[in-house]
Formats: sequence, C-alpha cells, structure tokens
Amino acid sequence: LGLPPDDFLLTDPSSQIASITLDIPAQNDSIDDDAETVKLTLTSANNGYIIAPGSDNATLTITDNDTAGFSLSKTTASVNESGTTDTFTLVLDSKPASNVVMTVSSSDTGEVTVSPTTLTFTSSNWDTAQTLTLTGVEETLIDGDQTSSITLSVDDANSDDQYDPLADKTVSVTTGDNDSPGIIPTPSSLTISEPNGTGSFTIKLNTIPSGSANVTINSISASNAECSVSPTSTTIANANWNTGTTFTVTAQNDDGIDGNQTCTIQIGTSTSSDADYNNIVPTDVTVTVQDDDTAGIDGASLGGSISITEGATGSYDIKLSSQPTGDVEMTVTADTQTEINKDGSTSFSNTVTLTFTNGNWNTAQTITVRAIDDSNIEGSHSSTITHAISGTVNDTNYPTSLTLGDVTVNITDNDSPPPPATPAPTSPPPSSSGSSSSSVPASKTVTIVFEGDGQGRVSSNPTGLDCEAIKGQCQHDFEFNRSVKLIPTAATASQFKGWKGADDCLEGDVLMSRDLSCTAIFESIPQTLTVLKVNNGTVHSTPEGIICDKTGKHCQHSFKGGETVKLTATPDDGWQFTRWGIDCNEEGIVEMDRKKKCQAHFSKKPVVTPQPETPPVVTPQPETPAVVTPLPETTPPVVTPETKPTSPGTTSEDTTGLPKGRVLTVTQVGNGTISSLPEGLQCDSQHSIQCTHTFEAGKTVTLTATPDNGWQFQGWEGDCFGPILMTTDQSCKAIFAPITPSPEDDLGTPSTLTPAVTPIWEYGTPNTLSVSIVGMGTVTSQPKGIQCGNECVALFAPNTDIILTATPAEGYRFSQWESDCLRLDAKNRDAKHRVATKINQALTCQAIFETYDPILGKTTVVSEPQPFVQGVRICPTVGRVDWKCNAQWQILRDLIIDTKGDLSNGNLDGTITNRGRVSNLNIDSGSVMTGGIVTGFITNKGLMADFECRGGTITGGTLSGRIQHTGLVRCLIQDVDLAAETQMTGLNLSGQIQGNPDAPALLNKVKIAGKSQVKDVILGEEITVRSGNVIFENVLLVPNVQFNGGGAKVQGYLIGLDAVAPAHVANIRLAPCTVIDNVILGKQVSYLEEKTPERQGLRINTRGKIADSQACFTGQIRSSGKLQHNDVRLSQKQAQNVHLTMTLTVDPKHVGLAADILIVAFYDKADSQETQFLLRDAQEWVTWDGADISGLPAAAHYQGAKQKEILIYEGDLSHLPGEFKVLVGYRLKEGSVIFNGKRPLHFFVE
Repeated sequence: LGLPPDDFLLTDPSSQIASITLDIPAQNDSIDDDAETVKLTLTSANNGYIIAPGSDNATLTITDNDTAGFSLSKTTASVNESGTTDTFTLVLDSKPASNVVMTVSSSDTGEVTVSPTTLTFTSSNWDTAQTLTLTGVEETLIDGDQTSSITLSVDDANSDDQYDPLADKTVSVTTGDNDSPGIIPTPSSLTISEPNGTGSFTIKLNTIPSGSANVTINSISASNAECSVSPTSTTIANANWNTGTTFTVTAQNDDGIDGNQTCTIQIGTSTSSDADYNNIVPTDVTVTVQDDDTAGIDGASLGGSISITEGATGSYDIKLSSQPTGDVEMTVTADTQTEINKDGSTSFSNTVTLTFTNGNWNTAQTITVRAIDDSNIEGSHSSTITHAISGTVNDTNYPTSLTLGDVTVNITDNDSPPPPATPAPTSPPPSSSGSSSSSVPASKTVTIVFEGDGQGRVSSNPTGLDCEAIKGQCQHDFEFNRSVKLIPTAATASQFKGWKGADDCLEGDVLMSRDLSCTAIFESIPQTLTVLKVNNGTVHSTPEGIICDKTGKHCQHSFKGGETVKLTATPDDGWQFTRWGIDCNEEGIVEMDRKKKCQAHFSKKPVVTPQPETPPVVTPQPETPAVVTPLPETTPPVVTPETKPTSPGTTSEDTTGLPKGRVLTVTQVGNGTISSLPEGLQCDSQHSIQCTHTFEAGKTVTLTATPDNGWQFQGWEGDCFGPILMTTDQSCKAIFAPITPSPEDDLGTPSTLTPAVTPIWEYGTPNTLSVSIVGMGTVTSQPKGIQCGNECVALFAPNTDIILTATPAEGYRFSQWESDCLRLDAKNRDAKHRVATKINQALTCQAIFETYDPILGKTTVVSEPQPFVQGVRICPTVGRVDWKCNAQWQILRDLIIDTKGDLSNGNLDGTITNRGRVSNLNIDSGSVMTGGIVTGFITNKGLMADFECRGGTITGGTLSGRIQHTGLVRCLIQDVDLAAETQMTGLNLSGQIQGNPDAPALLNKVKIAGKSQVKDVILGEEITVRSGNVIFENVLLVPNVQFNGGGAKVQGYLIGLDAVAPAHVANIRLAPCTVIDNVILGKQVSYLEEKTPERQGLRINTRGKIADSQACFTGQIRSSGKLQHNDVRLSQKQAQNVHLTMTLTVDPKHVGLAADILIVAFYDKADSQETQFLLRDAQEWVTWDGADISGLPAAAHYQGAKQKEILIYEGDLSHLPGEFKVLVGYRLKEGSVIFNGKRPLHFFVE
C-alpha cells in the first residue's frame, strides 16, 4: 500500500469529525503473485476523541496485475549451409521472485545450431533481452532447403514456480542448401621438368553421391607426347567421395630444344547411377613441362684436359647435348703443337669437320690427338683444341656464334738437353783423303707436290711453307737437321687422304738432313645436287648425272666436291621455262662446295587459238621500180643500222592479226657485237646500230655483248638485265665505250687500258628515223637500217643521206608518203615510191599502200570511206579503219583499226587488231581484240589483250598480256578471267577476278572493290582493298611488298615469292587451313574459326578411338598440269600424266613434334570386286594387307613444320583403270595418327 510502514496520525482541525475517507494507493511490484489482504487498525490518540465501536479496523484486498511469461523478437529465421547466421532475442514478461532458467534446443543440429543453449534471468535482469545466435551447418547431401525448429522451454526445477506452467515457444528456421554435384581436380595446373619430373593432382567429388552410387571416369589422358598421366581411369567410391583419387603426371623427355611446352591432362566424361554425377565433364589440368635441353657439346674432356707425350696419341669423345632439327657441322681445330683426326682415320691434320644429324647427334664421335714430335727442348707444354659451329646453319639453336668448350692437351717433352761439349782439338783430325773435312750445309729444301682431284693447302711448323694445290707445287728451305711438321688443310668439299714420297714424308714429319719431295693427296668429297621441278619439263646437267624428267628417277646426283655444274631446263610441249631457284644462279649454274638444291620453274605457255583469214585472190600487176642514181655519199662514212629480217615467209603478224611471237629490239651504242641464244639476233657495229628479231612467245633469250678491239662493254639499259622472258615485246640498249691507253710506264710498255669516261660517237649523236605503214607492203632504206613490214625505228649518224623505198605487197600498190616524208615527196623523190633526205634530226614517215584490182583498175585506200551519220562516218564491217567512225551496233568482223582509227558502238567478231582507239563495244565469244586504247563500256565474251584503258568499264571475258590504266577517268574491270602471266597496272577491280593457277596474273597499283573475290594472282605494289568483305584465294606476293588487306579474308594459300625478302602482311582474316609461307604477319591479323569439314582431319589414337583434329588437308589432282576437281574421272589420255599432292597444315598442338608421313591408297580395279591396298614405303609403292596402322612404314619424316607439301605420286596411271582413294596423314611418336579421313583424295581412271 502507499502508506508509511508504521502508523500515521489523523487530525481534524474542526474537531467535529464524524467520518473520514482515506485514499490508500496500491504499490505496483511487477511480480506475479496472488491477491494480498491488508488490515487497517484505528487507535485513539487520547485527545478526547473516540472511535466508534466496530470501526477500529478495516481490511483491504490488493489484486495482482502481473503475469509470468516470456517474449521472442521473431518466430522465423533463415541460415545457409555455408555457415551463415541469424539472431533473435528473448525477455521475461514479469519480474520473477527467483531465477528463471530457459533451455534452448535445435530440432536438427545437422541443419542449424543455436547458442547459447541456456539463458538465466534474475529479478535484476528479467527485463533485459538476451540474444540467441543461429548458425547453418555444412553437410554434403544435395537435399534442398531444410526447415527445423528452435524450442525455448522453462527449466522447472531451477526456475521461479510462477514460470513453471509456461508453455514452450519455437522459432522456425530454414537452412538453405549450398550443395551441387561436381568433380574437381586439385590443383588445376602443374609444373614439371624434363627429363622425368613428376607432379600430382587429385580428383574429388563436391558432394556424396546419393545412396551407394559410385562415380567412374574411364578416360584420363595427356594431350600430347610432352607428358604422361597415371592411372588413366578411376572409380571414386561412395565412401571416398571427399578423398578421391590421386594421379601422377610425368614429364616425357625429348632431345630437342623446344622451350617450355604445355601438356593438357584431358579428363573424360563421368558415368554414375546417380543422375547428378552422370555425364559430368570435369575441367582439364594444365601442365607446363620445362625444357631441360640446351645447345652445346658433351664430352668428358670438354673444358678439361688430356695428357700425352710428344709423338704419342690420345683421344676424347664428343657429341651434341641436344637433338638438332637439321644437320650441325662442327670444325675442330688444333694449334701448332698438335694434330688431329676423327674416328680412327690414319691421316692427321690441324682441322677436322664433324657432322651431327638428327639421327646421330648423341652418338659420340672420337677425336684422336697426336702431339707434334719435334726436336725442340721445351719441357712440358700444352696445346688447345677448339670447337666451333661452321658451315650452313640448319638449326637456329646451333648458330656459328655458339660458344663451345675447348680441350687442353698437356704435352710431355721427349727431348733432352745435349751432353756437355767435348773441348775442340787444337788442330783438325786428318781426313781419309788427306784433306780437312767440309763444312756443314746451312739448309735443305722440302718440295710439296699435290695429287688428287681435291683442293687444299700445306703449311709448316716452323713456319715457311704455305702451298695451295690450285697453284701447283712449291718449296721452302729449312735449317739443316731441323725437324719440320707438314700441316695439310683441306678446302671445303675436299679431304686430305695422306702423304706420298720419301719415307720421312709418310707421317708428315720430316728431318731436314737432305732435300726432300713430299706429295700431299687431296681428294674431293662428293656433294649431292638435288633438282626440284615446278610443273612440266626436263632438267639435265653438264657434267652428266642429272636427267630429271617426269619419272623423277634421276633428279639427284653426287658430283665432285668444288665442281661447277651447269643445268639446262627443257620445257615439255605447251610449257615454258621461267626461272631457276634456291642454290642455282639465273643461268642454272651451281658450285658444288656443299650439298645443293636447285629448282626449275616451268609455266604454261599462253594459248591463243588463231582464226585464219583467207586473203583475197588478186592477180598481181608488177610494178617496176625506176632506176635511180643514188645521191652522192659524203664523208663521213655511213654508220647506219641494218634490221635483220625475219625468216622467209614469216612476218611479225599472222593472218589473224595476232602476234606469232614477241619482238626483241636492241640498240647499240659504240662498237661491238651482240648475239642471242637461241640464235636469231645478230648486231654489229659494221652494219647496224639497231636490230630486231621476233622470238617465240614465252621463250627465254640470253644476249651476249662482245666489244670490238679498243672497246669494252659497259652494261645494259632497258629490259635486258639477265635472261629475257619474251612474254611481251622487249627493248634494250647495249653500251660499249672506247678504251684509251694510259701513258707508258718506265719500261716502255703500255699500262692496263682504261675506259673513257663518256662513250664517244665518232660522228656525233645519232638521229632516229621512225617508219610506219598503212596497208600492206614494205619499206627499206639505203644505207641499211629500215626494213619494215609493219613499223620500225632505226638510228643513223647525223647528216646521213637516206633513201627510203616503198614496195607494195601483192594486191596492193603504193599510194603516197605521209608525215615528214610528205613534205619531201614533191622535191626529193625520184620515183613515186622513193623518197630521199639528209637526216639531221628525228624524222617520222608513213607509207600508204592501197589495194589494187588490175582487171577493174580499181583502188581502195585501206577501207572505202563510209557515209556520215551526225557528222561521224559509219564504220566498215570488214577491212581497215583509219578515221573516227560509228558502227551503229553492226557486226564487225576481222578489222584492223589503224593508228588514226577511232571506232565506237560496235559488235566485234573474229580477230580485231587495234592500233587506235575503241569504245562502247560488245566482243563476241571466241573473238580476240589486241592492242590500242579502250574506253567506254565494254561487254567482253572473248579475249582482250595488251591494251590501255583510258576510262570506263570492262565486264566479263578473258584479259591477257599487259593492261594498264593511262587516263584520268577510272577504269573498272569486273568479273573477268586473267590469262597466264597477265600484268595489270592502275586499274579498279570488282566482282570475280580469276587468274591462272599455273601462271598467276601480276597486279600493281590496283584498287579492289568490296564483295570482290580475287583468286590465283600475284599482288605487287600499292594494292588498295576498299572493304573487309573482299575474299582473296591462292595469293602470291612479290618480294618485300607491304600489303594491307583492309580486313579481307584470305584462304587457300598466302605465299611470298622470295624467302630472303618476305612479304609483310597486315589487317587480314585468315581462313582455317590457309597455307602461309615467306610472309611476315603484322598487326590486325585474325584467325577465323569457321568450319571446314571437308579439309578437317581425323585423329585415331592407339586404342582405335576416332575424334576430330585441327589439322587440315588440301589435296590437288593435276592431269598434264591442269588442276582437276576431287572425284574426277580421268580419261586414258588424261591419266598418262597425273600429279597428286597434299598440303598438310599440322594441328597446332603438334607443331614442333617429330612425325612420320603415311600415305596409303585403295585401288578398286575396273570390272573387279577386289580392293588392293597400297602404301608408300619411302619412295616405293608396296602392297599392304590392311592390318594395324601402328606398324606402317613411313613415306617420309618431318619435324617442326607448321605446313608441309607432300608429293603423293607423279607419273602414268593410264594402265590402271578403276577407282582410287588416297589417305595421307602423319603419325606421332606416341602412336596417334592424324589423316584426311573426312575427304580422301578420290578419282577414277576410265
């Protein structure tokens, strides 16, 4: 109650109290207790007041307002198996009389735990909330999210009784599942080292499989031969899910220097009765295999020493420390104190050469050392033997700059000091003859003679001799009784075989007690020359040995070391020789100082089918030239040329108007003679200063310039540097200069003649006379020089008197002179067809011939002029045109358009010779137009050759020869075929541009429009690609060219023409299987991943499992040089000359690995059910039983190449009618075979 604890006093100031009401408040105590009764007692204070009877006490009942209980902050919570937590709080609702203890428990401690598990509340902290923490429990079952409960209860025994009856409360907890199936290799990468370093990884499961399920992985293997793994399969038992299986990876040693390599452990797909663990593909393990191979030489004595006595021998072994990719040549050199030989040879010298190959690199070669046995008293001394890489570097890991170890030879002297001298007698002893003895000679002579077909030199120790075999014998005097060591040194491609002569010579050590003659024998080391051919022809050698034809049987021969070999190339019918390559010079000459290879290039001759023109039948009316008295010849004498005529009955043009050959024109400056091989052109200073000859188109011509006495040849200008390929008309100048003598020397003999600084013409600088012809006839000159059937130019000395004579052809007569000769016609000619002039400047003359009918007496100059249409003549439909005309879209046949001709708007048929200008034409199929200027819109279904495009568009047909853009308006060429060796300059290209694969066209300064496809061409300078959607296929690049592809796609092959001067290529997209060679790839080069199923290879492992490979195979079937499609049916004639090749692009994972090339063929004979299995064993085809491929013999071996050209077969198959399928592949050391199983080479022989 709200009263004092004891009594209290009631007073009434008025003293008239009848009753008093007391307000007594109850005190709140927060304790859950029962209702309480309070008794109030009134007592008088003895101050005169009394308490009414029965009112001296009262009873009060206090009702409790507190209830025992507890409250939770929340009733739901969530955690995760990964161990996440959640919290809630608990607090009592009323103050306990004594402690209240709460117990807390989890219904599933495998999913969630709670902390703490008991809470104690006192009367002091009952109203302070206490926190409980929930924690998710990790487990490995894939059981999804689970729900459990946390129960909170009053501990009756240890709590206030008021709280005992309270009911339990719960919190619902959701535990999130974090388990998923998985197979994990740990670690995911390893590093191991050659030769046999190991590492390990473990494969475990993420979770325990359901039930008693196990997990099996049947295939665990290494991706290549760089490493191996064990075991190669595993079954992970249910009980071992979290311990798994441990695997050991072992480095596989190789002997090559290949740097650190990557080997991938490929883990196969799992199988299990637990669906969650079935068909899982684990991640692979990446293994880095560190290379332990370095370039160098091994040997116990290298860097150390051996000990021998003078005159005695010792030896040491030497080998390479790593396997080279090509032959390594090493020169071992001894100093003057020792001499050496190799592998037990009886001949010693101061150098020997060792050759280590890919096969014998680790087989020790023995060097035998012999100490020079001299008579010098020098005590113990030493010698150093050095080792150096020499010769051609075939493996960049073994350069000539590689430092190799030396061997020190400790030599014990076998010479002793002489005994003390005996005192000389006072007088000499008497001789038997009674006279005194003669004096000791001062010196003796050793003479060196050479024998054998090799080269070398002989030197001596002590020095004095230095003899060369090429110079013949030599000699030197040495001190009497001196010991001299003769040191032979063989030249390249020769070897020293021993000594002959006096007994002292046989060991190469001579005592100079008398004059001696020693013979050194040097023999040449045979060197192999291999001839390779591109296309069809035969190569033979001088001296004999090589006869390389289509059989391929005699394409290799061993010649004498140091010998000079001349190769001669003879093309097959329809082919032409173009050039030599590899080790041969441009004349096919090679010096055999080592193994050499020469490559002969042949290409198809351009093929143009002429259409004969039938000349009109005319009865000739002979015209008798008038007799003319020649003009007086003045001094100086004439120095004029004579043009050597073509063969009788031939001209430089056939009846179709097409060139039968190509004209070579040579202008001569100075005095000398020029001749040609093949024969035909012959110029000399006595008859001509310019001469021409027509050679067969495609022929290679070599010119020889021979100066007259007192002159010397200075050089060529123009087209005549080296052999001349007559694909077009060529011209050049041969320059001879006079030689002026120097003053005589003291002996009165003239010194070496020296050339004059500037060539001097005796009569001044010559002038040019140019003659052209309209119609049919010839023009000749007196003095000789002009002899033309068409057009020619000659040089004459200044002020020379010239007479030109025009002679008409049959059916023609001379009409008139034009140009410079027209002005001379009236006053300087003695007959209509003759004209005379003194040449003191350049002159141009034109002779006009007209047709003539002697019966009708009718003449026509060129073609009869036609009527005018809108100011322009209509073109004639046949004959010649020498004016501007409009064809009105008529059909024009077999026209000659002369230099003044300008033809437009026509349909051309037959053969058109254009020396003028044409525009807006349709050229019919089978028609040929050659030369001139072309403009406007041309629709071509025939052949256009050797023309200038001044602007416009040419669509379709075939283009040939030299085509160039010379105008200001662009010239667009679209959808055309390019004949063999076509040359295009300055043009715009669009659409399908198809070159000749055997003799690709050369493009220079061209612009290529978007969406174009350009195939089988040579790209030269200044190629502009307008868009990235251009496609190039089978492209060659000129040396050193810079090509920006503009993002174009390149497929087939991309090959530079010169390995020494590779092309530089940037900004291209390379299709899979593109063959790349002699090219440096720059920026913005990407590799497309598009599928190429027909060219993609297959891989079959040693267990017979077949899978796709990233290797590519591009096969070619050629018949008589013509490319055929796969599945072709070859006729008997076509099968007589079959050439099968395969370009192999190695799987990127196998680049650098050694492999065997395998070639097998399946032959189904016609009219037979039997299949014959054939395979290539080296160069020989043998039968095969079709058994296990692991034991197949190899056709060849290779290592390191990214791409390889494989010759499958070359020869005659016409006698084997039936069906052929050819498989080509390569076999790795570990046994896997990669081959063209998706697209075999397939063809039929009818």
